[in-house]
Amino acid sequence: MTALRTFCRAHWWWLASGGIVLLALLLRIAMLIKANWMMDGDEATMAIVGRHIQLQHERPIFFPGQAYMGAWQAYLSALVFYVAGVSRPAAKAVPLISSLAFVLSMLLLARRIYGPKAALVAGAFAALPSVYLLSATLRLSYPLIDVMALGNIILLIAVDSVWRPQPPPRFWLRFLALGLIAGFGFWLHAAIAVFVAPAGLTLLVRWPRYSLVPGTPLALAGFVVGAAPVFQFARRHDYTTFDYLLGSSSDTAQRDFLAVARHMLDTVLPRIIGVAVPWGPTPTLLQLAIGVPSAAALVYLAWRVRLAPLAWLRARPQDATPEAIVALFGLAVVATYVMSRFSVYALLYPTLDATGRYLAPLGSFLPLAFAGAARDVWNRGSHGRSVAVGGVALLLGATAVAWASAPGDAVFQSPYFRELPRENKALIRALDALDVDAVWINHWAGKPLMFDSDERIAATDWVDLRVCNGIDRLGANSARVFADDDPAFVLISSAEMTPLERALTERGVRFERVSVDGYVVVHPLDGPVDPASVVQYLWKAC
Repeated sequence: MTALRTFCRAHWWWLASGGIVLLALLLRIAMLIKANWMMDGDEATMAIVGRHIQLQHERPIFFPGQAYMGAWQAYLSALVFYVAGVSRPAAKAVPLISSLAFVLSMLLLARRIYGPKAALVAGAFAALPSVYLLSATLRLSYPLIDVMALGNIILLIAVDSVWRPQPPPRFWLRFLALGLIAGFGFWLHAAIAVFVAPAGLTLLVRWPRYSLVPGTPLALAGFVVGAAPVFQFARRHDYTTFDYLLGSSSDTAQRDFLAVARHMLDTVLPRIIGVAVPWGPTPTLLQLAIGVPSAAALVYLAWRVRLAPLAWLRARPQDATPEAIVALFGLAVVATYVMSRFSVYALLYPTLDATGRYLAPLGSFLPLAFAGAARDVWNRGSHGRSVAVGGVALLLGATAVAWASAPGDAVFQSPYFRELPRENKALIRALDALDVDAVWINHWAGKPLMFDSDERIAATDWVDLRVCNGIDRLGANSARVFADDDPAFVLISSAEMTPLERALTERGVRFERVSVDGYVVVHPLDGPVDPASVVQYLWKAC
């Protein structure tokens, strides 16, 4: 027992950190089970690409149809499928593992900035983020949580290099590592830039001589190596890859930055913090319990770092508190979002949550801000300790209540389509009984159907491809549906008779109908029905 106590005292921080990572794992598994391991269309697409990597030996560079988001998660899913078999839980294991890596990186970063005890507070907030942040990051389709984990390491290297009296040994090696991580992160998603910018700026101001030579050339070389897949793809496509990021001059001219900023303040930030969700109202008491301590912590952080710009202008960033880089990072996230070409979709589709995920890197900022405020208030005596403990407990407790009360079906719905049924097993059995292996269906539901059926059933969305000019991400499967001589229509509906059925009945078209688990299957019996002839009855399913 004495040896055990000695071991625990010597390694208490790592044991506590392990407990926080374990807590993060259990909480996320509980939410995924609550949601029945729901996958939207984009997640199913990435999972299908992972199956193709495993079984067909494909080697994609980017997410199909979007040459700015690396297929990293697809390769990880291929590995998981090889080990554990193909299933929704196996697919969801990829972002789940990345989430745990993020929590661990947050613990390490916060420890370097605030010390070991405050780091545990930051880790707790990373383990239990707002439900909206959980929804935006625990997905197979967007590698944002991977970028956030890498970004935390970038900030850690910068903080450890800047806030010390002398340049660290082998400083050049740190720049090489920063370049490699930044390049790899750039392949995953351009959001890595919001981590690189504050890290690079503080390094340049603090150690200009070492940063310029040999630091910058080595960082650039590392970046090229880390981002090799991006440059390889760009070379093959006349460098049009970067059009996704830069946009055209006309696109830039049409942006209303003030309107985007207002939408961010009114809609997106409340969701990131946790006082609102896109799938329903949040009780006022819960809004206050989360919003008040969150706002207090952010205001306190701003007050704490108010003199940092003056110190930096004097080329003495070490005179400012290390959390100045936290504030700079938060500003970089917000400013980049407002000026990014992606944010314009917030105005084009105001009723959809089309852009909120691009502010997900604030999930790295908020735990640091909360932990920093708690540490400083704690150090102000007995009353301060009571306030710090009360504030942390209130915020974590309210967030836990939000998690517990969140409807699982809603959390992992697609931001663009929130009517996905919980599962497809009964639908697959029904289609098998009808001897149907090709269907016209809304693409958000069609991709999960293909994944769940091991692509035995091909699905495509005629309205999305022919009317909405959508991206045909899985063209081979779409071609199967277009070429099939006996496809069925699958509608997401619980109506006793859908408009499509009425139209076919009026036209004298015989069909068989099956209603199962939120789906309606309409199978024409006299040969295929051209979707173009019934497009007005399919629109609701678009």
